[in-house]
Order: sequence, then structure tokens, then C-alpha cells
Amino acid sequence: MIFMKRVILGQSGLEVTEFCLGTMTWGSAQNDEADAHAQLDRALDRGINFLDTAEMYPVNPVRAETVGRTEAYIGSWVAKSGRRDDYVIATKMAGLNERFVRQGEPVTGATLRQALEASLRRLNTDWIDLYQLHWPNRGSFQFRQNWTYDPSAQDAAAERAAMAEIMETLTILSLLRAPVKAWPARSARGVDWQIRGRSRLARLFTPIRAAFPRLTGLLR
Repeated sequence: MIFMKRVILGQSGLEVTEFCLGTMTWGSAQNDEADAHAQLDRALDRGINFLDTAEMYPVNPVRAETVGRTEAYIGSWVAKSGRRDDYVIATKMAGLNERFVRQGEPVTGATLRQALEASLRRLNTDWIDLYQLHWPNRGSFQFRQNWTYDPSAQDAAAERAAMAEIMETLTILSLLRAPVKAWPARSARGVDWQIRGRSRLARLFTPIRAAFPRLTGLLR
């Protein structure tokens, strides 16, 4: 195995390689499951320990019937190889979209939990090292919107309230001392979260409903 230069990921203490293995074509016409597994093995052999994916992958095009397939290929590799600990896995939640994920719903406390649990199942893991919003509800200049995105008419108060709900959900994770940690990290797209733990999040949310009544509806 070749040693590759590593850096610390934000404030997490996680050590990742400067090169990260991308996955967005796994499950498209370009790469099948065998290709995905071969690339995962090859990257590890070459010293890479950082893996980027997303619930909406594969692309392009993005189709409702293939959403989640890339994560599922990673999950089948984890099951076959038993090498989950060898990768730092980053994945992303889709926000407002053209009905290819969750009928186009925006990011909320409820949809975040739904997306996160689905990714955990597909990835065949009990934890995700870096969890991100693929794009924020408010929009951005990313994804070929350079000339069309106009934030001037946005309701700033509503946007802040929506983000507060999302952060409240994530704060619950940060208050669980172990085995889960969650904290914000800087990102060019918006806000990322690192979420680590060894238990399914569905079980972890249940004990804290009484302490945070506002979340009761979100956690059903």
C-alpha cells in the first residue's frame, strides 16, 4: 500500500488524504457495480482513504429510479470487504429538486432525518463521517445557475427560521455525548455537518423527544 499525504478534515480530527475518490457515475451507463468495487479497492491500494458520494447519485442524467444506487454500491462493497473503517465517507442530502428525490421537498428537520437514515441503510454503515447539504434551500450560484440565481427577493427571516430548524435537529445529535457527534464545518456551498456514531440514528432520536418538544413532530 502506498502512503499518501493526509490532512485534518476541518475541526473533526479526522485524517483524510489530499485526494478524494469521487463516485458520481457509479450506477450510470459509465460504471456498474463491479467497476465501483474495483475502484474502491484500487483507491485503497494507492493510499486514498477519503470517499465522496451523495444520495442523488449517479449522474448524469439524474433519474428517480437510480437515486441512491451509488450509495448502495458502496454499501455492497462494505458488506463484501468488511473494510468500512478504511474509508472516511462523505455523502450529501439533496434539497429542493425536480421531484427526483422525495418529490422535490426542501431540506427540513424531518427530511434531513429521513435522508440520513436512508443513506445509512444504503451505505451499510452505522455512521457517516461527513454529512452535507448538496445545495441550500435558498439556492446558490452553483450548478450552472451563475446567471440566473437572484437572492434579492428572498424572505431572509423565513430562510433563517428554516435553517434554525435544521440546526436544532443537528444540535440534538451534538448533545448525545456518545456514540454520536455532530458539528458544523465551513463549506463553499453552505453548511456541512460531520456526524459520527456507531448506532442507528432512528434509535438515537427517540430518548430526547421529551426534552425538546418542538422536535416531536419531526421525529415521528
